[in-house]
Amino acid sequence: MQLSRARSIIAKSRGCVLATWRPDGSLQLNPVVPVLGDDGSVLVATRAGAYKIKNILANPRVSLCVYPPTPDDTDWAQIDGSATVDRSASATAQIVFYYERANSKKLMPATVRDLCDRGELALIRVRLESAVPE
Repeated sequence: MQLSRARSIIAKSRGCVLATWRPDGSLQLNPVVPVLGDDGSVLVATRAGAYKIKNILANPRVSLCVYPPTPDDTDWAQIDGSATVDRSASATAQIVFYYERANSKKLMPATVRDLCDRGELALIRVRLESAVPE
């Protein structure tokens, strides 16, 4: 699958499963809401202390299983890539962008900024490297 096609599936998706690797080598699976960043990467905002953050810091390899927005839609994709974690003040604008697009929580931008200022939120950025099915 071309990465451009995978991005179009992400753009219409309302959810996916993020797979990260625990220190013992087992998988950690988390439901997340993917949002496409301006650079074509996938953004996920989460609690700064979440296990997925710790896993990514130890091993940046991740996979996403992106599922369709409705049961009638059959478009899905498994996407593999590398992730980075940003907890800096410069991530605040991207985290606000994420919550505005994701609608995963009804957080007002001022609330998101406050949580970022207190170091409670982090941004995961996944650079897409490959996607299936072909």
